[in-house]
Amino acid sequence: MKKVLITLTLILLVVTGLPAYGGDSGLSAAYNARTGDTMLDTTLGDLNLNTHGENLSDFISNLSLSYNVPRLKIEYLIDKVRMTPADVYMTVGIAKITNRSIDEVVDEYKVNKGKGWGVIAKQLGIKPGSKEFHALKNGGSTELEKVKKGKDKDKNKGKGKKGSKKGEKGKKGKKK
Repeated sequence: MKKVLITLTLILLVVTGLPAYGGDSGLSAAYNARTGDTMLDTTLGDLNLNTHGENLSDFISNLSLSYNVPRLKIEYLIDKVRMTPADVYMTVGIAKITNRSIDEVVDEYKVNKGKGWGVIAKQLGIKPGSKEFHALKNGGSTELEKVKKGKDKDKNKGKGKKGSKKGEKGKKGKKK
């Protein structure tokens, strides 16, 4: 029953396009990062769709460890700045690659978020197709894989084999 409710809630969010994280793009299937790279845009959209519930907490922890950013700073970006997880990843990734503060990237995001991450990255010195851009792209894929692994781990919780020992009797007294 719990899975059905969660599934229905997710469908409702996607269909209505409600911003689950409060950002302009939210969890909507219409999220478009406008990075200038279709693959990175897809990765970022998938990152948003896969980071909810416990997975959001895992995403925050992983990002904090990978980029040496305090967990509270990441939570601040999600809760107060109202960024989606994909936007938070781009902010942290660009800050690291350009050796700028997260606050500088957030300021640029606030000014240019309507133009997309491609414009924001370019304004901060990351050229399309550059090694820095590819590092950003690879980092997004890595963070998405971490989230997906966390989801797979959660799915398998409590699925240990019960009554699988040889000779163990089932409900009606018959050997399995």
